[in-house]
Amino acid sequence: ISVGEPMPLSAGASSWILLQSAPPEIVERVERQLRDRRADFTAQERIAQSIRQGYAASRGEREIGVAGVSVRIDLPDGRPVGALTFGGPTTRIGSSEAAEFAKCLQQIAPQVGEHLSTRGSVADQ
Repeated sequence: ISVGEPMPLSAGASSWILLQSAPPEIVERVERQLRDRRADFTAQERIAQSIRQGYAASRGEREIGVAGVSVRIDLPDGRPVGALTFGGPTTRIGSSEAAEFAKCLQQIAPQVGEHLSTRGSVADQ
């Protein structure tokens, strides 16, 4: 996946993080996409799981052989602003590795949120 490449919100670890704060109509649109492709999970299930865990993980959702781990980036005032995601081959990112990568990302995410808040454009929205 190239940096900046638009991707649908119906797959991938970052999607489940970004959808945590999405309006209900967006989540329902994703639910329809998942039903249309006969996914074996719902967006609500993945969103709820990511909230419980504090991170989202995916394996082969966007591309076979690729795994991702994602955490939420909040501004210092608690507003969600994005997702910080690490990806790699499924052979190197199993469940235990995903949890370890999530811990690292969770340590970095507040610094990213702080940096974004000082840049002005994100904090002013």
